[in-house]
Amino acid sequence: MHYALPTPVDADETDAVDEQTPRVDALVQAMGWDVSPDSPHRRALAASLMDPSRLGVDYGTGDLVPYAELAAGAAKLDVDRLEELDDSEDRLKLAEHAAVVVLLLEPVLAVLRRLAQENETRRRAVWARATDEAGLGRPRATGPESA
Repeated sequence: MHYALPTPVDADETDAVDEQTPRVDALVQAMGWDVSPDSPHRRALAASLMDPSRLGVDYGTGDLVPYAELAAGAAKLDVDRLEELDDSEDRLKLAEHAAVVVLLLEPVLAVLRRLAQENETRRRAVWARATDEAGLGRPRATGPESA
């Protein structure tokens, strides 16, 4: 099912995607993942890394590992849930659940991440304001140069 999903690889940018392949290979190795060298997800990740790279933001293995660890946790949860439904008498139910997890839950996870980012940003802003008000933050500049 995974291999049938569309990937963000633009056929016109094959060389650019190929430039990112070593970065993907290093991440897969660092994570100890058993992923086929022919997996379309390797190319999809390489393609996804092209845009930040064009902006001069190159995510190396060390930058990607924490995100990969979060993804590994979500994948474990996905497969654990599939195993709970693994009833050899009802393989259709298992296939349906796999489709829900793979196709329909992915956008939910992206939006959950955005909600969590909004929460974290607002939480930190409140903390920063409280710290500043208590005089525990950065020293405030005074005088004409601070205007």
